[in-house]
Amino acid sequence: MNEREKLMYSIISNISRTEAPLIFKGALITKLILKENGFKQIYDRLKGIEGKPDFENLYTYLSKFFKPFAKREYIERIWDSDKASWNELKE
Repeated sequence: MNEREKLMYSIISNISRTEAPLIFKGALITKLILKENGFKQIYDRLKGIEGKPDFENLYTYLSKFFKPFAKREYIERIWDSDKASWNELKE
């Protein structure tokens, strides 16, 4: 694993701990999961996947996506399925 991959995994790990409703997909995530669980023969076969973006493109996509969220404060809300609307969370 190179330094850029370590940085990306660190960022994704920190985002995952926030329990935000995000799903992480992609070859790099799959590669990490396989490697961590001892599936080296499968992990090695992930090299050369067609259409897999390089790290720079992935970083650009993620940074464009996350910047608007990182700079915005959120009010805690809860979904009311009866009214089909978001309501402020009452404690």
